[in-house]
Amino acid sequence: HFQTQKATDFNKELMKMIKTFNKSDQYLNQVTISDRGREMEIDLDEVLYFEANGNYVNLFTQSKMHLYRTTMNALAEQVNPEDFIRIHRSLILNKRYIGKCIYTSNNEYQFTMKNRQNLQSGRSFKEDIMAFLNKG
Repeated sequence: HFQTQKATDFNKELMKMIKTFNKSDQYLNQVTISDRGREMEIDLDEVLYFEANGNYVNLFTQSKMHLYRTTMNALAEQVNPEDFIRIHRSLILNKRYIGKCIYTSNNEYQFTMKNRQNLQSGRSFKEDIMAFLNKG
Protein backbone atom coordinates (compact mmCIF):
# COMPACT_ATOMS: atom_id res chain seq x y z
CA HIS A 1 0.00 0.00 0.00
CA PHE A 2 2.88 2.40 0.80
CA GLN A 3 4.39 1.95 -2.69
CA THR A 4 1.00 2.53 -4.35
CA GLN A 5 0.64 5.81 -2.45
CA LYS A 6 4.16 6.83 -3.46
CA ALA A 7 3.41 6.04 -7.11
CA THR A 8 0.17 8.07 -6.96
CA ASP A 9 1.99 11.03 -5.40
CA PHE A 10 4.73 10.75 -8.03
CA ASN A 11 2.13 10.70 -10.83
CA LYS A 12 0.38 13.77 -9.41
CA GLU A 13 3.66 15.67 -9.20
CA LEU A 14 4.62 14.57 -12.71
CA MET A 15 1.27 15.78 -14.09
CA LYS A 16 1.72 19.15 -12.35
CA MET A 17 5.16 19.50 -13.93
CA ILE A 18 3.84 18.60 -17.36
CA LYS A 19 1.03 21.15 -17.05
CA THR A 20 3.51 23.83 -15.97
CA PHE A 21 5.84 22.94 -18.83
CA ASN A 22 3.03 22.98 -21.40
CA LYS A 23 1.71 26.44 -20.50
CA SER A 24 0.67 27.08 -24.09
CA ASP A 25 -1.60 24.02 -23.91
CA GLN A 26 -3.79 25.74 -21.35
CA TYR A 27 -5.24 27.96 -24.11
CA LEU A 28 -7.34 27.04 -27.10
CA ASN A 29 -5.47 26.72 -30.42
CA GLN A 30 -8.52 25.81 -32.46
CA VAL A 31 -12.26 25.40 -32.14
CA THR A 32 -14.65 22.86 -33.60
CA ILE A 33 -17.79 24.28 -35.14
CA SER A 34 -20.77 22.72 -36.88
CA ASP A 35 -21.51 23.99 -40.37
CA ARG A 36 -24.64 22.47 -41.93
CA GLY A 37 -24.17 19.25 -40.00
CA ARG A 38 -20.44 18.97 -40.77
CA GLU A 39 -17.84 19.54 -38.10
CA MET A 40 -14.97 21.87 -38.97
CA GLU A 41 -11.76 22.78 -37.14
CA ILE A 42 -10.82 26.46 -37.23
CA ASP A 43 -7.37 27.56 -36.08
CA LEU A 44 -7.54 30.60 -33.82
CA ASP A 45 -4.66 32.10 -35.84
CA GLU A 46 -7.20 32.57 -38.64
CA VAL A 47 -9.77 34.36 -36.45
CA LEU A 48 -9.84 38.16 -36.82
CA TYR A 49 -12.23 38.71 -33.92
CA PHE A 50 -15.07 37.25 -31.85
CA GLU A 51 -18.41 38.97 -31.29
CA ALA A 52 -21.02 37.95 -28.70
CA ASN A 53 -24.33 36.64 -29.97
CA GLY A 54 -26.37 35.37 -27.00
CA ASN A 55 -25.13 31.90 -25.99
CA TYR A 56 -23.09 31.85 -29.17
CA VAL A 57 -20.10 33.76 -30.43
CA ASN A 58 -19.71 34.98 -34.00
CA LEU A 59 -16.23 33.97 -35.10
CA PHE A 60 -14.96 36.13 -37.98
CA THR A 61 -12.23 34.91 -40.35
CA GLN A 62 -11.00 36.64 -43.53
CA SER A 63 -13.56 34.83 -45.66
CA LYS A 64 -16.52 33.94 -43.45
CA MET A 65 -18.45 34.31 -40.21
CA HIS A 66 -18.99 31.13 -38.17
CA LEU A 67 -21.23 30.49 -35.18
CA TYR A 68 -19.51 28.91 -32.16
CA ARG A 69 -21.51 27.71 -29.16
CA THR A 70 -19.90 29.29 -26.10
CA THR A 71 -20.20 32.49 -24.10
CA MET A 72 -17.83 35.45 -24.28
CA ASN A 73 -16.76 35.03 -20.65
CA ALA A 74 -15.89 31.36 -21.19
CA LEU A 75 -14.04 32.18 -24.42
CA ALA A 76 -12.14 35.08 -22.84
CA GLU A 77 -10.62 32.66 -20.33
CA GLN A 78 -9.74 30.10 -23.00
CA VAL A 79 -7.88 32.29 -25.52
CA ASN A 80 -4.25 33.28 -25.02
CA PRO A 81 -4.00 36.89 -23.74
CA GLU A 82 -0.71 37.21 -25.64
CA ASP A 83 -2.70 36.82 -28.89
CA PHE A 84 -6.14 38.23 -28.07
CA ILE A 85 -7.50 41.33 -26.34
CA ARG A 86 -10.98 41.92 -25.03
CA ILE A 87 -12.00 45.49 -25.88
CA HIS A 88 -15.72 45.30 -25.08
CA ARG A 89 -18.03 42.94 -23.25
CA SER A 90 -19.06 41.65 -26.66
CA LEU A 91 -15.72 41.81 -28.56
CA ILE A 92 -12.40 39.96 -28.42
CA LEU A 93 -9.82 40.86 -31.09
CA ASN A 94 -6.88 38.92 -32.48
CA LYS A 95 -3.94 41.29 -31.93
CA ARG A 96 -2.29 40.17 -35.19
CA TYR A 97 -5.18 41.56 -37.27
CA ILE A 98 -5.46 44.99 -35.61
CA GLY A 99 -4.55 47.62 -38.19
CA LYS A 100 -4.82 50.73 -36.04
CA CYS A 101 -6.36 52.09 -32.88
CA ILE A 102 -7.61 55.65 -32.35
CA TYR A 103 -8.75 57.27 -29.11
CA THR A 104 -12.27 58.57 -29.75
CA SER A 105 -13.32 60.07 -26.40
CA ASN A 106 -14.46 59.24 -22.89
CA ASN A 107 -11.92 56.41 -22.49
CA GLU A 108 -13.15 54.68 -25.66
CA TYR A 109 -11.12 53.60 -28.66
CA GLN A 110 -11.92 52.70 -32.23
CA PHE A 111 -10.03 49.70 -33.58
CA THR A 112 -9.66 49.23 -37.32
CA MET A 113 -8.94 45.67 -38.28
CA LYS A 114 -6.77 44.80 -41.28
CA ASN A 115 -9.95 43.90 -43.19
CA ARG A 116 -11.07 47.54 -42.60
CA GLN A 117 -13.76 46.57 -40.07
CA ASN A 118 -14.17 49.27 -37.38
CA LEU A 119 -14.89 48.11 -33.82
CA GLN A 120 -15.59 50.30 -30.80
CA SER A 121 -14.20 49.55 -27.34
CA GLY A 122 -16.04 49.80 -24.06
CA ARG A 123 -14.88 52.15 -21.29
CA SER A 124 -14.44 49.37 -18.75
CA PHE A 125 -11.69 47.78 -20.89
CA LYS A 126 -9.54 50.93 -20.93
CA GLU A 127 -6.82 49.45 -18.66
CA ASP A 128 -6.27 46.39 -20.89
CA ILE A 129 -6.28 48.57 -24.01
CA MET A 130 -3.75 51.02 -22.52
CA ALA A 131 -1.46 48.11 -21.54
CA PHE A 132 -1.74 46.72 -25.10
CA LEU A 133 -0.99 50.11 -26.70
CA ASN A 134 1.98 50.77 -24.42
CA LYS A 135 3.47 47.37 -25.30
CA GLY A 136 3.34 47.96 -29.04
